[in-house]
Amino acid sequence: MLPHDISVMRSLFFKRLFRAVMGLMMLVFLSFFISRSISGDPLRKWHSVEINLYTESTTRVKNYERLYRQMGFDLPAFYVTISGMAVPDSFKRLPDQRFKELLIKTAYWSGNPEAAYEWCSWYCIHFDRKFDFINPDEFSTRLDYVFSTSELNEVNKNFYKSKWIFLVEQSHSNQWKKWIPVIGWTMENQFHHWLIGNNTGQKGLLWGNLGTSWLRGMDVKDALVFPFLLSFILVFFVMLVSFPIALLMGAMMMKFNERVLTKFLNSFFLFLYAVPTFWIGTLLLFFSPIQIK
Repeated sequence: MLPHDISVMRSLFFKRLFRAVMGLMMLVFLSFFISRSISGDPLRKWHSVEINLYTESTTRVKNYERLYRQMGFDLPAFYVTISGMAVPDSFKRLPDQRFKELLIKTAYWSGNPEAAYEWCSWYCIHFDRKFDFINPDEFSTRLDYVFSTSELNEVNKNFYKSKWIFLVEQSHSNQWKKWIPVIGWTMENQFHHWLIGNNTGQKGLLWGNLGTSWLRGMDVKDALVFPFLLSFILVFFVMLVSFPIALLMGAMMMKFNERVLTKFLNSFFLFLYAVPTFWIGTLLLFFSPIQIK
């Protein structure tokens, strides 16, 4: 083999290796981000209850918060985070959905995330009510009604009224913060834990850990054992039966290739090859005499 041919083969090998690595990386990225883009909260489905962490102190709520942080939902999705000065990225990953929506609206409106967090925490603990900021004056009126019907002493009422007035004043002077992006970098993120592992010793995908099923709440490996074995047994017996039949039919079609039946079978097999297998499988299940319940 000439040196030029060896060089061409080496170049072709590295090109294909690079494409394979890039394709694998794209598959990993897409698998992760698609799993994180699914709407809904898997932990809420497990608990089957609308949980408000600021008004309920039951064991179920504490367990929910523990699982939420244990599964890493409180961490950024990727190494790079993009947020605003008015609404930090950490506000978008709080366990309580109602409190999170309220806090994001308050912080975005006021431009002061620290004061907004303090105010919303107090408000949700004492009243657990939703409000919007389309018309802050209207809410100020409603707030007076809330204070008049509450059992708080005058010192606390005046203190938190001053807090609300402070947020109103901040909303006029901090409008510019809504338009200033903040870019951050962190190694503690969901993708890093999912792919490599975390500091507690839990391994990631690179070490063979497929994680926990959000639908069943069990290890993915354990969930795949039975379907894999069942599929393997079915494929084995199908190949055991189909291979001899295919060899015999191929030999017969080669011997009688000029007959009408052979031409018809060629067209029929070409049709079966072109039709999607999932569609054929669905038809076979639909018209099967044995209905699977």
